[in-house]
This record gives sequence, C-alpha cells and structure tokens, in this order.
Amino acid sequence: MYFNTHFRKIVLTPLLLASCSLIVANGTLNEYNQSRENLQTVIQSHQYVVLDFWAPWCPPCKALMPLLKQFAEKNPDIYILKINTQDYQSLSQAYGISAIPVLMLFKDGKHITTKPGKPPSLEALRKFILDSFNK
Repeated sequence: MYFNTHFRKIVLTPLLLASCSLIVANGTLNEYNQSRENLQTVIQSHQYVVLDFWAPWCPPCKALMPLLKQFAEKNPDIYILKINTQDYQSLSQAYGISAIPVLMLFKDGKHITTKPGKPPSLEALRKFILDSFNK
C-alpha cells in the first residue's frame, strides 16, 4: 500500500488488497486472504493440501473448478486452495509456476508432487490426488 500525495488517496497493491482466492474446505467454497507467509501456515496446518494455480482468463482453469468442487464435496479432509496467478504473481513465482493450471500437492507440510494441466475427467482428478496422497 502506498499513499499518493498528489491525489491524496490510498492505493492498495494486489498483494495487500488480497482480492481473495477461493478455498474449498469441508466440501464448500470459502474466501481466504493470503500472503506467502500465511500460505505456509495453511500448508503446515492441514494434513492434505491441494494448491490450484489458475487465472480468470484461462479456459482450462475455469473447466477445472467444477471438477475440484465435486472432488472436494466427496473428500472433505483434503484442503483445496485456489490461487489466482494474476493477483498473486510474486506468490506464483515463488512456487515456480510458469504455466497454468497447475495442481501442487502437499502432505503433512511437505510438497509431494506437481501436475500441470487440467485432468480430463473427475475420475482422473480423483485418481491423481488420492494416489498421490496414498489414500
């Protein structure tokens, strides 16, 4: 955030404004204000975490959202966090995201795998996530 003396108004940068990414927890969509620091807290405080790096202009990213929502409804113990790469460019860079969509899985606070692209079906998404978590 910075103060513009010429116009006498406060301008919020995207990271400070935190335009809210969506998380899916316990099978529901919620809003979450994030920074790199509290993202690490989320990863550390849940046994199973899926990060979905996406952007609103990306058709495969949009197509992935209903699959993730359906998956979340049947797997409430897996914490799914959607990170808008357009709003959180520095966060995306910190995680080495160069293309979207990307699913990044963490188990017990440790990164276990990354998968670029949209899975072709709900079953393929389910298999990838559950097999990666050995569930």
